[in-house]
Amino acid sequence: MSRLVRDGLLWFIIYFAMLAVSVFVPGMGVLLYMALPVPFIVMQAKHGFRGGGAFSAAAVILSIISGGLEAVWLALLPGLAGIVMGELIRREKPAFGVWLGGALSNLANFLLLLLYTKLVLRINPIAEAQKGVEDVLEETGRLEQQTGGAGGQAELIKEQVEMLPSLLPSTMIIVAAVIALITFLLARFVMKKQGIEAKKLPPFREWNFPKSFVWYYLAAIILVFMNPEKGTTLHMITVNLYSLLSVVFTVQGLSLVFYWSWVKKKSKAFPVLISAVILLSSGILPLLMEVVKFLGIIDIGFNVKNRLKPKQ
Repeated sequence: MSRLVRDGLLWFIIYFAMLAVSVFVPGMGVLLYMALPVPFIVMQAKHGFRGGGAFSAAAVILSIISGGLEAVWLALLPGLAGIVMGELIRREKPAFGVWLGGALSNLANFLLLLLYTKLVLRINPIAEAQKGVEDVLEETGRLEQQTGGAGGQAELIKEQVEMLPSLLPSTMIIVAAVIALITFLLARFVMKKQGIEAKKLPPFREWNFPKSFVWYYLAAIILVFMNPEKGTTLHMITVNLYSLLSVVFTVQGLSLVFYWSWVKKKSKAFPVLISAVILLSSGILPLLMEVVKFLGIIDIGFNVKNRLKPKQ
C-alpha cells in the first residue's frame, strides 16, 4: 500500500468521524468546522494536488451519500480552505500568508453560502437572525414592564441588532480571520507531530500592523462625525471601516501588553490573564477595551515597542 493511499485512508476515517460528530451532536458543528479543513491541509501539504484533490473528491462523495446534495457543503467549504492553506504550506509560504489564504477562502465560503441560502433556499439569514433577536427583546421588554424595569438595556441591544445588515461585511471578515487562525494552529500542531514542516507565526508580542492604519482610522473617525444617513453606501463603509480598525488596534494593544510583560519578565500567564479579563469584561466595562485600543494606536503610530528595552 502506497503512502498516499495509507495517509488518505487514515485522514478519511478521521474526517468521517468529525463529520459524524458535527452532524449528530448538537452544538459541535460550529466547533468542528474549524477542524474539518485539517485533513485537507495535511493531504495537500504532504501529497500536493494529487492527494488533496483525491481526498476532496472522496469527501464530497461521502457527504452526498450521508446527507444528500445539500450536505455537499460540509465537504466543499472546509475543502476549499484546506486545499488553499495546504498548498501555501507546501510552497513554504510565510505563516501570515497561509493565514491570509485561509481567511480569504473562508470569506469566499461565507459569500457562497449566503448566496445559496438567499437564491436557492429563499432564506435571508440576516433577516431571520434579526427577527429572532427582536422576538426575544419583545419578550424581555414585557418582563421588564411587569417588574418595573427601565428597559434601557433592551433598547440598546435593539439598536445594535438593527445595525447587523450594515456590519455584515466586517463581521464576516473578522470571523473568517479568526476561524482561519484556529485552523492554521490546529493544522500546524498536527503536521509537526507527523514531521511536516510548516512555518510558525511570530510571537504575539511581535505583531505589528502598518502605520498607514492610523490614517485609515482617522478617516473613519471623520466619516463617523459626518454621520452619513443609515442605509447608504457611505454609512456601510463608515461602520465597517471603523469596526475593522477598532479590532485591529485592539489586537495591537493586546500585543503591546504581551510585549511589556515580556520586557518586564512577567510570567507567561500574566498577559494571558490580563487579556482575558479585558475581553470578558468588555460588555460591562467598555472603557477597558477603549484603553487597549488607544494603546494599539499609540504603539503603531509611535513604535512604543521599540522604545521598551528588555532587561539585560
